[in-house]
Amino acid sequence: MACPVVASGDGVNLRPELMERERLYHCFFRDKLMLFFKDSQDFLNCYEVEERDLVERARGAPGAEVERIVEEYAGRLREGGGDGPGGGAGGNAAAEGARPAGDG
Repeated sequence: MACPVVASGDGVNLRPELMERERLYHCFFRDKLMLFFKDSQDFLNCYEVEERDLVERARGAPGAEVERIVEEYAGRLREGGGDGPGGGAGGNAAAEGARPAGDG
């Protein structure tokens, strides 16, 4: 079966038609963790994570563990205990450790 998300030297190739709804997909590209999520309305949500500690933890984990690692990190940020940008002032992962792809 073909993979819906593939990173190469040229960039990240997406095949949304192969993605399951409500499932998180990821890959690593240029020292970033790229997250992709197709929601219940078939909108494709894309985030790039630059937080070095999070990227390294995810890179060293089995594929199935990446979602758990991201969820734990987001939970710490919501509780104000994160050590990411903004001093862990709360909010969501998109605001603190991840941003929508293409924002910079």
